[in-house]
Amino acid sequence: MKVLASITPVFSELCEKWLVEPMRRMDPSTEVVVVVDDSKEAEGNGNFRTPGFDSHIANKMAVISDWAVRESEPFLVTDVDIVYFQPLQPLLLECLGDCDIALAAGRLKDPQEYNIGQMVIRPSARTYQFFQEVEAALRKPGSRDRFRQDEPANQRILNEMLKASGLKHRFLPPSFANTPMFNQMGYRQRRSLASYHATLNAPPVRGRSCLETKFDLLDKVATLVNAWDCTASSRSFLDLAPLMEAPQAAKTLIVGAGDGRVAEGILRDLSTSPEAEIHAIGNYGSDDVNSIHHPAARDRFLALVEEKGWNSRAHFYEGEFCEALAWMIQADGFWESFDLVYLEAWNDCAELLTSACQSWSLLRPGGLLVWVANEASARVLDSFMNSFSDRAQVVDEGGHFVLRKGLRPVAD
Repeated sequence: MKVLASITPVFSELCEKWLVEPMRRMDPSTEVVVVVDDSKEAEGNGNFRTPGFDSHIANKMAVISDWAVRESEPFLVTDVDIVYFQPLQPLLLECLGDCDIALAAGRLKDPQEYNIGQMVIRPSARTYQFFQEVEAALRKPGSRDRFRQDEPANQRILNEMLKASGLKHRFLPPSFANTPMFNQMGYRQRRSLASYHATLNAPPVRGRSCLETKFDLLDKVATLVNAWDCTASSRSFLDLAPLMEAPQAAKTLIVGAGDGRVAEGILRDLSTSPEAEIHAIGNYGSDDVNSIHHPAARDRFLALVEEKGWNSRAHFYEGEFCEALAWMIQADGFWESFDLVYLEAWNDCAELLTSACQSWSLLRPGGLLVWVANEASARVLDSFMNSFSDRAQVVDEGGHFVLRKGLRPVAD
């Protein structure tokens, strides 16, 4: 499999760290060709909604059209700000099927729009001609005049021309392309995840540019990738140990027991003492066999506990999260007793916020509340901190949000 990585000079220093090495490590047979666009128009341009970036995309189309006639096998075109986790060739050929081009799905207002950061292309005279025509259209004076200044005109033009071209085209699956990390980097999706695309164009946040924030995201992804191997059943929890007073004997509550992989990771990396306990709440009403809420996940959890001999250390509760947490709050022995509370991610913000507030009552002062970071939990975090900022300290923001519970404020 050959891969064409096209980048602007602003990313050129990252190509070894973020693209070439990860891909060669995961798939040694992959040949990666990194093309740095050193044209004056594209120099230093990292914003894909500007005329300068349109010039870079036109240059990119010229390189792709050249590959479309000189290559004999399908190839991948990728941005440099994408990290890959799995061998590519079988995935790409399956994704392409009988189509001429398969592209990432856009994350814009139009859900049917393609994102041109990842494209699998079948070489042919027809695809050569298509990319030649897109290049010409992008170089045509006034080509962006019918678009707003903040729109990715180059991407819109390619979409329009592709849909009118007669070429067969399709979306790459979400698990492969343009994946939002905080929705897909949880332990249970690891085996189906193929890449992470750090697309980010946003106003400065806390005085930091979008490019600085993008580099931080890539650094966090690289840390996660290095902590996992391709066959790992769960992510490492070793990074939580320095934040805890006595991790080996920790009493942990897991809200979202799933198939036990989080419990396995915590008992392996943190709670190694025979006195350590895991209390896990599972809710198994889903019809989706791949969901951690499917009844089969409960069976795997219970089988894992039996297999590992954790019967005396692992305590399992089944039911709605909010109901189980409410029972714990009023029952003896749970109030402010846990050293670590781990919240699985789900998209119902109201339910997640309720569970976070209930779990906070069960967490001892100095303990850690950890939840998987995604778009929903990021919104919940803001609401949670509005209520508990006098006692909650954010100690980490990566693949997980980690909050430490402080002492109660002193009354006036």
